[in-house]
Amino acid sequence: MDLQLNESAQGTVGASGSLRLSLGPNRPGQTWQVRTVALSATVADPSPTAKVYLGSAPNPGAYLGGTYDGAADSTDLDVTLYPGQQLTVEWTGSAVGNVCTVSLIGTRTVPGAI
Repeated sequence: MDLQLNESAQGTVGASGSLRLSLGPNRPGQTWQVRTVALSATVADPSPTAKVYLGSAPNPGAYLGGTYDGAADSTDLDVTLYPGQQLTVEWTGSAVGNVCTVSLIGTRTVPGAI
């Protein structure tokens, strides 16, 4: 059964000026078809850069997209995540204490759901 996907994660930027958040399906058989990654931050000046990667850590070979306005922007994707896979967003160049949020929007497929 296909359901609306709208999963979010939030974190606070530390002294390094960067933050990394990861999301992905964790239930057996469930898949996420991610169409949009929405990004926001409570402090827009300086505006943090945000990059989206496939996997649990930034890797140039797994770069999927990003924005120079990680405080209020989105990036369109077409990626399917299976249990154990994750998308990771890394914000850099942010103010310390900034609260950043990532939301994954798309379709969640749940096997056997009615």
